[in-house]
Amino acid sequence: MVSFALVVAACTGGGGDDVPPAVVSGDLYGTAAVGTPIAGGDVAVKCAGGAAAVAVTGSDGGWRVTLDGHTLPCVVQVSGGSLPAGEAYTSLALQLGVTNITPLTDLIVANLVGRDPRQWYQSLDAAALRRIDSAALEAAQARVRHALALPALSTVDPIRDAFTATVGNIVDDILEAFAQALSAAGMSYAELLQVAAAGNDFASSVQSLSQALVTAYANTATGGGSSSGGGGSTPPASGSGYVIAYGAPQIGIDLRTDVSATFSGSAGLQSYTANPNESLDRGSLHSDAWNDGGPLTIGRWYDGTWSGTYYNLAAPVLTPYAGFHYAVGLPATAMPTTGQASYTLVAQTPMTWGNFSAQMTTIGPFTGSAKADFASGRLGLDLTFTMDGKQCSIVTAGGYGHPHLSQLRISDVTVSGVGAIGECQSGSAAPTRHTVYVRAFFSGEQASRLGLVLRMDPTAGSLWGNAATAWTKDAELAPSSAGTGGTGRLVGRVTISFGSSSSTTNNEALRPLTEAEFCQAVQSSDTSSGIALAMWFSAGTRNVVSCTYDGTRGTVVMDYLLSQTGTTYRYTIEYVYD
Repeated sequence: MVSFALVVAACTGGGGDDVPPAVVSGDLYGTAAVGTPIAGGDVAVKCAGGAAAVAVTGSDGGWRVTLDGHTLPCVVQVSGGSLPAGEAYTSLALQLGVTNITPLTDLIVANLVGRDPRQWYQSLDAAALRRIDSAALEAAQARVRHALALPALSTVDPIRDAFTATVGNIVDDILEAFAQALSAAGMSYAELLQVAAAGNDFASSVQSLSQALVTAYANTATGGGSSSGGGGSTPPASGSGYVIAYGAPQIGIDLRTDVSATFSGSAGLQSYTANPNESLDRGSLHSDAWNDGGPLTIGRWYDGTWSGTYYNLAAPVLTPYAGFHYAVGLPATAMPTTGQASYTLVAQTPMTWGNFSAQMTTIGPFTGSAKADFASGRLGLDLTFTMDGKQCSIVTAGGYGHPHLSQLRISDVTVSGVGAIGECQSGSAAPTRHTVYVRAFFSGEQASRLGLVLRMDPTAGSLWGNAATAWTKDAELAPSSAGTGGTGRLVGRVTISFGSSSSTTNNEALRPLTEAEFCQAVQSSDTSSGIALAMWFSAGTRNVVSCTYDGTRGTVVMDYLLSQTGTTYRYTIEYVYD
């Protein structure tokens, strides 16, 4: 189980009219496709400054123009060729290099400018182009991802990611599924453009389309419908022995081992049972899910009410903008104990905030990497994403390059830790601290998968963001030359027991403590020691039954009255020196 606090570092995005026009010389190129290549299409390029440029797409949908002294941004539109008469798609280039032209890029432009892209293109002027910046474009991309609610779409940039219009390419498979979903939902593309252009957030207007898209994509090569694209067609088998990590409004974030789980085809997890007090079923909730035919599934339940029992909490009614985010899978077999391995992010659920009736903020897709150092028992993590146009990052101590310095400790198939601190900064304002908590586990043969759920506090308040991520191992690496010795930190193994259930997590003190400091820390909300136990006991009354600490081992027995339910739990907390 991964349990750690990280800081999200951010800086401001684009600049609009305050940013001088970018005059460039070089190539602009990409792929024009609709699930199949747009062959022989006429590509027209209009920039904020400079002469118009034109090109013709090849049989593979590829196109290229050379700019010389042009001013960015540029708008790119394709029509004719293999497209039906009168059909055209638009895209936007804020820099040289790849600029794809597809229905997805067209949808992003429609949401960005609030008009049909074809009409906007015809009346375009340089001043209008100069008012577009990266923050605005990223926000529109995030809104489109949120509305379509396809986890695979969160792993790609439809505009900037180079791709080939062939079966088995993730972007092309999404485009193919998109066309099928429109037909299945009984929605024309013109109607979709109108909805996307009418308002910033259009998720509630396209729920049938998003459900059809998830189903259609599950039948593509990369979505699990064919092994030719790297995915598998075998859904997870219902049964026992699963691990699940989850995050949701009211219940927070947690991980359970040895659970029973049932699955419902492309809809993903249908239900799970951890113990008699924790047994949830999807009920009336909608579901998005990702699985590549392997041992790991991630997904989100939303827009409805679950059934079953979660201790004494009443089941919340989740809005379309909320979610029960989860990663579920069988625990890793033949878990490595030496060497290192790198992991690539392959899918995520769209991050949601609290349980709101409207989208609170715009979050771009995560990109990043992770590295496990099995010899030292540590996991390093680097993630980047956009939040309301700002560039953000989540990084453990030592990051990807030096995982042996990370707070995340590997034990068997689980990882745990807490205490990493970072910052978020906007412009010249003083930096603020942003905390991220994570639960995660390894799955597959020799830890070939990593399922990781995160919960982020963006404002040091009560509003939390949740998302689930899936990672695949892409390389076995040599052991770190930095060594794998102990850190000398105080490592707390916290066992929480009530009835027949228990869970364990780790967190780390910043320095060795005296007995008085140790016992004072667990009885107060002071987290300066690094123990940070307050996060476990913030919503009720604590009564320390006993506390002993000899400098290498501390044991605390605590009765905790949970104010929400009136139930008293007994916690046994054991700390040992690493």
